Amino acid sequence: TRACAALNPETQLIGLPFCHVDEDLLPYAMNNPQFYRDHQQYRQSAYDFASRMQSLKAHGLNKVLEAYLTKQTSFHNMIDDRVLDWVLNTKKTYFRLWFLHKITRHLNWLRHRPNPLPEQQDTAEAMAARQQVERQKSLGPTCSTCAYQFCCDYASEAFQQHFPGIQIQAKAGEPIQDPLHFRHDVERHFDTIDTERIRHSEIQEHLAEHVRQLTADQSPTREIPVEDYDGQDVAVQHMPGAVRWHSFANAELQSTPLAKLEPPFTLALTIGGGFAAQVGFSFGSHARVVCPMIAPKHKIMLHVAEDGHYVLLRDSELVNPTEFEDTHYVPRKLGSRLEPRIALFNINGAVLTQTLLLWEEQQALAQDHKPKYSAIIISTRYSRRLQAVLLGLAHQQNIDLKDLEIVIGYVPGIDGTDDLIDSMRHTFPDLRIIRSPFGPNSSHAKGYMINHSAELASGDWFLLLDSDIVLPPDFIHRMEPLTETAHYIAPDGRQMLTPQETGAVLLGHREPWNEYDALVEGEGEYRHHESDGVPPGFCQCVRRDVFEKIRYVEMGHFEGADWLFSKSILDEYGKETRLEGMRVLHLDHGGSQWYGTEKHM
Repeated sequence: TRACAALNPETQLIGLPFCHVDEDLLPYAMNNPQFYRDHQQYRQSAYDFASRMQSLKAHGLNKVLEAYLTKQTSFHNMIDDRVLDWVLNTKKTYFRLWFLHKITRHLNWLRHRPNPLPEQQDTAEAMAARQQVERQKSLGPTCSTCAYQFCCDYASEAFQQHFPGIQIQAKAGEPIQDPLHFRHDVERHFDTIDTERIRHSEIQEHLAEHVRQLTADQSPTREIPVEDYDGQDVAVQHMPGAVRWHSFANAELQSTPLAKLEPPFTLALTIGGGFAAQVGFSFGSHARVVCPMIAPKHKIMLHVAEDGHYVLLRDSELVNPTEFEDTHYVPRKLGSRLEPRIALFNINGAVLTQTLLLWEEQQALAQDHKPKYSAIIISTRYSRRLQAVLLGLAHQQNIDLKDLEIVIGYVPGIDGTDDLIDSMRHTFPDLRIIRSPFGPNSSHAKGYMINHSAELASGDWFLLLDSDIVLPPDFIHRMEPLTETAHYIAPDGRQMLTPQETGAVLLGHREPWNEYDALVEGEGEYRHHESDGVPPGFCQCVRRDVFEKIRYVEMGHFEGADWLFSKSILDEYGKETRLEGMRVLHLDHGGSQWYGTEKHM
């Protein structure tokens, strides 16, 4: 332990009784309360699950994992969808169900209920004395007199198993009450992820103060009245100035989209008239920003900054959004164009939501030009190649950059995409770039990411590009005269750049928008009309109404989704339109690595 500590990594002694640890090493000794609070350790729920699974054989483990992975897959909302309208219009049935719901909701008689404290001092002292005797009996004569009795895990099973001949010893002195006593001054080393989390907390405090000042000093720029939103596939009652939500199931209820918003903005929702387990906002099918409802009435405020950082406030107090294990994603950042919905979990009978207040800062209101083309790019671990792709789009010739927007679907934190987007925005202020962040579990689901990113796009034509494809500088100009009659446009093929040419492009030694002809005539392979004539997924230009009818198949991997998408369009609408002689440039990345390159070059 001393040798490891001298080399400066974080070092812990786990499972040893503190009486057998030298005093100078006690800061490295870790007990159970410390273990799960340490930034290097597992989540307790994951650790407990693994420890329970450890003793199972393969067949039993398979069954448990299958059950665990398929939990929460039933459609609870069918109760509300099919029955709630009838219940609300039948007063006797409604009253009986409400009565049953109220008396069975918490099932208190099945729960352990703590005994109340005695009102008389002598009775309380006698109870405390009995508890002390029971504690001493459970600890034994040695540990019950030890100074470490409140901060030590005693003789663990592992200690007794590996050191059967060593006995525990009582340490003299006053008992140390704080279980973290020896860990307060331990030097900690944070990796990039933990450092970013600490910085994230500081950003949230700053944004929360901004929200308080903004809402106190300025009136809302507009309101979203109750007439403008409804329940999404659930029954609600519209009342003067409020919407009443009903549910007898513990599922989630969502509203229809409230508005299409671009950060920075602040949204305030007043909710009351009942209780729900969680209240807040949802973004698409994958992201939730909600918090517990702890009073009969709350004002929930969500502020999203221009760079995607956000804060959730409950009655002006900063709260951490509730995390849902294995279900909904709590994003680190939100996207550049958002369609928030009201999200309510486990309503106790009914709650009321009121008119929403919206503060839109001028920066967001300035974007009033509707683009014609939306380039949709999915990028995971391709940020260096993505830079070349974005520069190729920014240098399109003979078009107004305001006619083009770029929607980037990515996973924050796994590469430098966030920083790249910031740099592009500073350098090309007329080019609108929209963030579409996803959770790590979605990084391989190309179809899912494309479909949800497309919901943020506003162009009449979608350019679906891989994040290793650089367009010729006149690509959109050549497309323009075809957009009136075509439904699906594709290039004639792709020029596979060599590793040497790709390296020069990534380092800025070669500029494709100035050297396109030279790169096309280079040493790389030219692939013409691949996939038996079905346009592959690296560059697909689709009219918006076609995409809205035929969307990508949502699978947990990349393979096949783009081919099926193209084939479905050809079957429905007929043959695509080719840009004859037009080749796109394909940057090398060491083979067909559809899950994101491991080598960023």
